[in-house]
Amino acid sequence: MKMHPSPLQFGFELETDKYIEKFKTYGSHTILYYQFTMGATEHLPVVPDGCIDLLFHCYPSRPTALICGSVLQMEQIPFHARSDYFGVRFTSRHSLLLRQQLFRETINRQISLDSVVKGAAGCADGFMEKLHFEERITRFEQRLLPMLIEAEAPQGLVDYCVNRIHQTLGNVGINDLAEESGYSSRYVRKRFEDRLGISPKLYSRIIRFQHVLYYVMKQYTMLTDAVNLQGYYDQSHFVKEFKQFTLITPMQMVHKVRQAQG
Repeated sequence: MKMHPSPLQFGFELETDKYIEKFKTYGSHTILYYQFTMGATEHLPVVPDGCIDLLFHCYPSRPTALICGSVLQMEQIPFHARSDYFGVRFTSRHSLLLRQQLFRETINRQISLDSVVKGAAGCADGFMEKLHFEERITRFEQRLLPMLIEAEAPQGLVDYCVNRIHQTLGNVGINDLAEESGYSSRYVRKRFEDRLGISPKLYSRIIRFQHVLYYVMKQYTMLTDAVNLQGYYDQSHFVKEFKQFTLITPMQMVHKVRQAQG
């Protein structure tokens, strides 16, 4: 099965109001733009996705812009109730084009965008002036995207490993990566962890989980196929890993999706 364009955050899609999204492609990379309005709650569940998000709190009196790294298990992240948010999600492959070590530095963290990109705070203020989703995308493309993306570098070892993990939907082992690249398993693991801050094994599990999450949320009538297609040993292995990342079972996720759809 084909990998979906960008990893999912079910909390954003199912537990907010007026959620909308748009994929845009730049060269060989795809960015997800999204927007939502918080309800009365002040927290949303966030699950591992192997991505970097930029999140703009569009509140006139106190606008903020954060860089949010991937969590490693489901966490309840604080938000402002009754507020609008505009987000930009870089896939993990695209994230490697951002500032060196940024992926590693933001694992399980949220940091100010202005601390990484000087002058970004002023750009973020401009999102308050743009009320429409498309206008905010255009402003981001014009003002912030050029400041964030570095020129594409030649393919290195880590880039190769990340691409192979995505191509196999997380079903490639460290020994396979070592054999294909011509390096030792230990060297591959060290280079990967130095760049991304997590092991190739954990990263692969996150990518596999995200593909399964898409399958559960979008095609939830065929859960048994997810076990067979995604390289799990059996259904108990599938359910165990799903719960490790979401704290709920696949069937509970299906129920959550059905509730949201009315």
